Amino acid sequence: MIAIIDYGAGNLKSVKNALDYLRVDSIITDKPRDILEAERVILPGDGSFGYMMKNLEKKNLITPTKNFIKSGRPFLGICLGLQGLFERSEESPNVKGLSVFKGKVVKFRKGKVPQIGWNNIFPKQNDIFKEDFMYFVNSYYVVPKDDSIIATTTDYNGSFVSSIRSKNITAMQFHPEKSGKAGIELLKRWLKPRKFATNFQGAKNRRFFSMLTKRIIPCLDVKNGQVVKGKGFVNLKYAGNPVKLARKYYQEGADELVFLDITASYEKRKTMIDLVEKVAKGVFIPFTVGGGISTIGDIRNLLNAGADKISINTAAIKNPNLIKEASDKFGSQCIVVAIDAKKVNSRYGVFVKGGREEAGIDAIGWAKKVEALGAGEILLTSMDKDGTKDGYDLELTRKISENVNIPVIASGGAGSLESIAKVFNEGKADAALAASIFHYKKYSIKQVKKYLQKKMVGVRL
Repeated sequence: MIAIIDYGAGNLKSVKNALDYLRVDSIITDKPRDILEAERVILPGDGSFGYMMKNLEKKNLITPTKNFIKSGRPFLGICLGLQGLFERSEESPNVKGLSVFKGKVVKFRKGKVPQIGWNNIFPKQNDIFKEDFMYFVNSYYVVPKDDSIIATTTDYNGSFVSSIRSKNITAMQFHPEKSGKAGIELLKRWLKPRKFATNFQGAKNRRFFSMLTKRIIPCLDVKNGQVVKGKGFVNLKYAGNPVKLARKYYQEGADELVFLDITASYEKRKTMIDLVEKVAKGVFIPFTVGGGISTIGDIRNLLNAGADKISINTAAIKNPNLIKEASDKFGSQCIVVAIDAKKVNSRYGVFVKGGREEAGIDAIGWAKKVEALGAGEILLTSMDKDGTKDGYDLELTRKISENVNIPVIASGGAGSLESIAKVFNEGKADAALAASIFHYKKYSIKQVKKYLQKKMVGVRL
């Protein structure tokens, strides 16, 4: 039995879903006895360093966790679960870590923060790790005092430690449970380690692969339990079953999925938890959920149902403090602020309630504010371009991207392969959302990525 430690992290269900897929018995638990009696233990991680350590202490889980590690049985730390093994973190300077290893956790000084997306890992140990793309979402990374425990490194404006391995302890900054087939295979190797030859080929290979890739994200706009698509947020037409489409896109190589209950805010309905659970159970890539989310309880329920990130729009404008409260509790990497923008005279205005109501806010100013409040990512939709297939609003996307230091997902207007390349190269987007071209099979995800690769846009293939 594997015990997944529950201290209030958001990705517990995702970890359990991956283990269920591998047909491995596991429990999510906050009971010290379950931890001490388990064959293996996983410490997952979403949120902040301080939040994790304080909750572990509050639930009396620090001593059982450290005693389990001392027992020599296999232990796996994921993301924050890696960082917590060290002495301290710049994120929470006054909070002590588990101090299993000497070293510290520091914040990225360059590039957009958090790092969100697929990046390559380069093995220094070859018992379970091999060079491949894994999914990262982190603002901080570990700096061990003992270099011998470093298992893999990754490049993000410089090399950083992306995993460690020492005796019975394995810990990863990336999320294997959300890294698709590569991540599932890595978890399988952790369960049954073996030595094998890596495909690492040195500096020549690294020049091409050592980058955070651009992401292609199918969007599932849902109304009454079915995927729909329209133009300018109206004239909606049936486009498919959300569970079947989600699994299809996962199998085809999507980097993430976005599930938006597009009328939930307007009709005062909550996003359907059962649908989220069904979709999340069948895919092992990151999954964002939005629509009708207005409280910390809503966010917690969706994360517990299997969502990895939460998108808020109307509620964030009504109560901007919700962004700060949510990012403090669950981590900025979990909080996506959706901005639906439309050109109003000479400026871009923000709209809410599924694009039905103007908020009277400037889009660029609002983007800066949500970053300051702790949002980890912006989902930017051009209402002028939505459903037109005429290409993304490059001016809007570029202005937002250049004015914030968090990732921007461009949405609205995907039509041609060239339009997607342009939103990366000219619009400076970090990810591109698309719906119609995938739902109606104009292009496959693989076709899009192969085209982007030819245009020198880094993608995961």
